[in-house]
Amino acid sequence: MCLAVSKHSWPYCRPVIVVDGSALKAKFGGMLPAACCHDANDCIFSLAFGIVPSKSNESWKWFFEKLRDLIGKRESLVIVTDRHKDIKYAANLVYLDAAYEI
Repeated sequence: MCLAVSKHSWPYCRPVIVVDGSALKAKFGGMLPAACCHDANDCIFSLAFGIVPSKSNESWKWFFEKLRDLIGKRESLVIVTDRHKDIKYAANLVYLDAAYEI
């Protein structure tokens, strides 16, 4: 899910996306992936989030594909995350031109 304000404000934010996921431990489980960046005022700006069944290559690939469909590609894009191998795999598949930082 990407709010309209996030989609329209993305071109005015820094081209650095921070991505991570949180485990959902309720009745149904799953994971909550989220993508954020910094806006022109140097504040954290939420870009998108979703709910997926598990932390897997397929889930992260789906999230990055939806993120790309919503906010598009951008020159000099950097994706920052922890050392999770599934995130790196999916980011490299979907955002071929982006730099990946851990």
